[in-house]
Amino acid sequence: MRNTELSAMITELERQLPELPLKYMVSWREITTLGVGSEIPVVAEPTDDIMLARLLAFCRERTLPVLLVGGGSNLVGCDAEFAGIVVRLRQNDFVRLRFGRN
Repeated sequence: MRNTELSAMITELERQLPELPLKYMVSWREITTLGVGSEIPVVAEPTDDIMLARLLAFCRERTLPVLLVGGGSNLVGCDAEFAGIVVRLRQNDFVRLRFGRN
């Protein structure tokens, strides 16, 4: 996907989901514990499951690549630009998700 295509999709996303928090040109260092990698063109941080579902539906309909990220531990950023949207699940109830047995 070219930058112009990604930019057009992000503009459309802003119009369709104006309440969705978006950050632009975010360093991988800001979202990973290992702190390596260049910049991510756009990071979405949905605040609830409904917003997440709407975002994923938007991306699926447009075949926009998605990378889901939680806290960023054990994740290595990339120096090559990611031609999609990084979805960071770090707000509200998403921070209480736990995997494994308890």
